[in-house]
Amino acid sequence: MSDAILEEFILGTYEHTLDTKGRLILPALYRDRFADGVHLTTGPENTVQVWDLTGFRTALREAMALPRGSELGRRRRRAITGAEIATPDSQGRILVPQALRVAGGLTRELTLLGNGDHFEIWDRARFSAYRQRTTEIFGDGYDDGLDDHA
Repeated sequence: MSDAILEEFILGTYEHTLDTKGRLILPALYRDRFADGVHLTTGPENTVQVWDLTGFRTALREAMALPRGSELGRRRRRAITGAEIATPDSQGRILVPQALRVAGGLTRELTLLGNGDHFEIWDRARFSAYRQRTTEIFGDGYDDGLDDHA
């Protein structure tokens, strides 16, 4: 994959673990992108979303543009404006706050899934079950294109 694509988009599937303090190491390939800070929000399917500053600004603008009177608008706005901010340490680790770990059902074993403009943090067992259900829905020949980069 070209460096230009990797600079523009957040891609890949990575298996990581939370340490005893609730810290997660960011994939080495993307650490520079997140060096200025990370915005953590709740996400769909009980995930935690990890945004760099550029992606977060875009997501915030999109959330603010949704109708205030719609349930979707209210939910998305709350998720984005309630973001936790973290700064990676010298080893590229970020603290995932306890409230977000609980909201995402995160245990020690995690999968980080690139989603174009952000990462999704999944509990690894739940992500494995999600992938299995996807294969069942689309058939055995379904290739979700997700390569593991442990």
